[in-house]
Amino acid sequence: MAKTSGGVRSKSSSRGRVTDYHRGGDRGGIFMNGEKSYIATTASSSKTFKTHNGAERWLESFGYKRGKARR
Repeated sequence: MAKTSGGVRSKSSSRGRVTDYHRGGDRGGIFMNGEKSYIATTASSSKTFKTHNGAERWLESFGYKRGKARR
């Protein structure tokens, strides 16, 4: 995992970048899906979005918070 300037853990792969989210013991995340869409996942569901901001708002509506980088 690489640290970003915003303090959020991200992982580069052939599919793109991952932003981690958490809610208690549950984990979620936002994945790049190609160049023009994002997939947000929770412990029980997932949804595709056109923007990263839309995916963030959806995760936050379930009470998920952005993950913190490990030091």
